[in-house]
Amino acid sequence: MSISPNLDLYSDEQSVCVEYFSEPEFDKCLVQDEIIKFAAFCVAKVVTRGNDAFQNTFDLIELFFSRIRTYTGLCSTELLQALAFVDIISKSNKELLPFVLTKLNVYLVLLVCLMIAHKSNSDVPLSNFKWANLFGVNLSLLNESEIVVLKLLNFNTNIPEHVFQMYKESIQLMCPIASESKRMQIQNDSNITINLIDC
Repeated sequence: MSISPNLDLYSDEQSVCVEYFSEPEFDKCLVQDEIIKFAAFCVAKVVTRGNDAFQNTFDLIELFFSRIRTYTGLCSTELLQALAFVDIISKSNKELLPFVLTKLNVYLVLLVCLMIAHKSNSDVPLSNFKWANLFGVNLSLLNESEIVVLKLLNFNTNIPEHVFQMYKESIQLMCPIASESKRMQIQNDSNITINLIDC
């Protein structure tokens, strides 16, 4: 699955008016295991870039998402929004401040993006202090990282509805693949190129 390279999904300068919703049409239930697995699959593919550490990275990211769901009540909307944030910051400011998701920063970046998505969608969001305590992150580092991510997002935490629909449709199409026991066959298939925008 790929997106046309001529289409900028996040551009406000499209010829059609794009409406923004902070709470897109998507379920507000706890995120399901299949969606967590698929999100972990996409992130692990980006982080490992196809090397031998894929399975271990996949397992750790899946555990990380599951833990966040347990402690914060992570819903599908928040996870999709966080993945979109990672996509946006990966594409922004490439000349001045290139951003690359790596094994060294993946958990902090995901945590911050999930925290921002949670704040955008929750009537009573958890404080940064609570997030720091739950996930063993230094509060100052978490606060500074949140500011960096928000700057890369131009302080816009709204995602175009069509982007959410693209993520939702991708997950609906790919979840059976992500939950199969033979995930490694997918990883080794040279015809499949997955990055976060494809997820």
